[in-house]
Amino acid sequence: MGDFMEDYIRRYREAGRKAAETADFIAAINEDREPPIMGEDGVRVLEVIDAAFESARRGRPVNVRAV
Repeated sequence: MGDFMEDYIRRYREAGRKAAETADFIAAINEDREPPIMGEDGVRVLEVIDAAFESARRGRPVNVRAV
């Protein structure tokens, strides 16, 4: 039963964070302001993830911008 509850609690917390982010995004649109997390932030995260995978593939560090 413990694993079920831990998984449920983890998913509930994740959903709560996503709901809060979504609510703030909608509020930013309604208030004509920039949201705290911009699309460019997501692009940067993806660049870092791509670089991490490329680094693992090559077996050495890589420049994030070079990937």
